[in-house]
Amino acid sequence: MISYFVCFAVSCGFTGLASYIKKQKINTIYLILSALAIIFPCLLAGMRDSTVGTDVLVYGDSIYEMALHTPFNSYMKTDVEKLYLLMVYVATHISESKIFHYFILEICSLLPIYMVLQRDNSSRYAWLGMATYYLMLFPYSLNLLRQSIAVAIVFYGFKFVQKRKFLFYVALVIFAMFFHKTAIIGITIYPIYLLLQKNIEKKYRTKLKFWNKLIDFLNRYGTIISWILIVVSFILVICMRKFIVYFYEYNSDEFAYFYEGIKTDGGIPVIWNYIILVVPVFALYYYNYRYYEYKDKDIRSVATFSAMGVLLYQAATISSEMYRISLYMLFFYPLFIQKMVDLKGRQNKRWAYAFIIVVLCILFFLDFFVRRKWCEIYPYTSGVLGIH
Repeated sequence: MISYFVCFAVSCGFTGLASYIKKQKINTIYLILSALAIIFPCLLAGMRDSTVGTDVLVYGDSIYEMALHTPFNSYMKTDVEKLYLLMVYVATHISESKIFHYFILEICSLLPIYMVLQRDNSSRYAWLGMATYYLMLFPYSLNLLRQSIAVAIVFYGFKFVQKRKFLFYVALVIFAMFFHKTAIIGITIYPIYLLLQKNIEKKYRTKLKFWNKLIDFLNRYGTIISWILIVVSFILVICMRKFIVYFYEYNSDEFAYFYEGIKTDGGIPVIWNYIILVVPVFALYYYNYRYYEYKDKDIRSVATFSAMGVLLYQAATISSEMYRISLYMLFFYPLFIQKMVDLKGRQNKRWAYAFIIVVLCILFFLDFFVRRKWCEIYPYTSGVLGIH
């Protein structure tokens, strides 16, 4: 556990320094500091034992071995997304070291996240965004090797959503699907963003009055409609959980075996960790949301995506695999955090907010990933580093 916290602290420290140097426009030093910020957690991932992260033993090591010893044509016929296979093949033929292999995988997961947080106007608090990511989402990258890359790519593509470049965004989502098919979920981000911004553009209008009135209606009530859909979906997950489990032949008790906090027999099936983590933060946000939205036009969308992620995570009570769909929304939470803190007027309030958020995230990490051993990233062991 100490290995994680030390690595996270070092990386966040370099991230903070990089953000400061970026404001001074000293690009070379900024790149060096950014490289240091990314290298440490990637080395932590690369030097871990195969027992750290569930999917390492499920398919990570086996695909690595196949890439080393199987002819290319036979290897590429493996029933796994092709870009992931190709990346592993190239990495293993640059270096046969398993450390290098997992180091490269982690860079592909981490670098897009870092770039998004640093390019935002709130980048002076990118260190806080990274701290939130490390304590809340980083463990998934040690487990979900393919999907973590896909999620990071979709998250990076958010800039195309902001600029209304639909075709570029779709192309990036399709690209991400060659790492993990669930990336198709990222397509939903574009229309939801337009609804939340109440800004469906004129080019979508036609000569049909009904269609134009529909666009006006969506522009006016887009936020409300989006939240109605979210709430209805959440209610369906709660009320129809057993029906869906039966229909899709999922075993709802399977997830409870790993996650003892879920009620599978009666009651409301809620994963409370994420709820408890975000409720205080969203309370602070909604207390003064008009001010935030006046200062930053995108914070409403980022906040909504984060809330959607938390609600969609409850689908894990249906199947141990269905929480994956929420990750494409949950990855907006670090960006939301740094935006919200950056917009606070007084420095003492910013530091108070940052302190509250870090404490909540640390408690979440200790409970979810350490005590409950979700993603099986604890205990961290490394034969290379002599950590047993």
